[in-house]
Amino acid sequence: MTEQTEERRRRRGAVLLGLLALLLTGVFAFLASLATGAAAPPLRIAVEPGAVVLGDQRSAEYALTLLRGSEVGPVTFTAAALPPFASAQFTPATTSGVSSTLVVTVDEKFTPAGDYDIVVRATGNDAVAGTTVRLTLRPAASAAPGLPLTLTGLPATTLRPGITAPIDVELTNNNATDLAVEALGVDLAIAAAPNATGRLVCTVADFDVTPYTGPTLTLPAGTTRTLSELGIPAAQWPRVRMLNTPVNQDGCKNAALRFTYGATGRAS
Repeated sequence: MTEQTEERRRRRGAVLLGLLALLLTGVFAFLASLATGAAAPPLRIAVEPGAVVLGDQRSAEYALTLLRGSEVGPVTFTAAALPPFASAQFTPATTSGVSSTLVVTVDEKFTPAGDYDIVVRATGNDAVAGTTVRLTLRPAASAAPGLPLTLTGLPATTLRPGITAPIDVELTNNNATDLAVEALGVDLAIAAAPNATGRLVCTVADFDVTPYTGPTLTLPAGTTRTLSELGIPAAQWPRVRMLNTPVNQDGCKNAALRFTYGATGRAS
């Protein structure tokens, strides 16, 4: 055997060993991907329909289907970014199954027309999924154009669990005629919750709002008045209360609330 022949054999052996090493590396990488799961997330939400348009109707219904792994356990649903003065109800709100129904109900007096993207979340054992549904609210056919009225106000005290705070709403009538304000509503949303996490949540369910319960308000043309200046006792002002629930509410620490006001009435 010549030295050249021996050298060729050594080179072929080195090439074969290199190919075998590459094949083994590929097999190990494939097995690792199966073990660690370059797989789909253990929890996802499918919605049907993805968008609803309301005219004279006041509620929209969405069917939710969970795509889930068995390790997720019971799943709880929540909704955020609702239209002002709207409510969301899940049936069921917590499930070990794969389906639920979301019904969003708007207030015929106070919820303004517009497009709203509602955030739906599902939380299970170490798994969180989210999606959005669209709600388009068109003015009711019977709706008459309204006169402009500006309303502002904030709670009189800092909210803590179990604390109720009245709101001395300020009303501004920029019209050339007096207004008779017959109903006054207040809604809130979570503007920011810096301490909230997937487990420590802060939602509107942590709060309760009581609307104005006083008599019809007469607001002179071109004036600004608070409820107290109009002679309305604090017991009849709108109120917001932070509920004292049995679960940890640390997610609501330092939360910022956004208040929306609505009113109905007529020129007087």
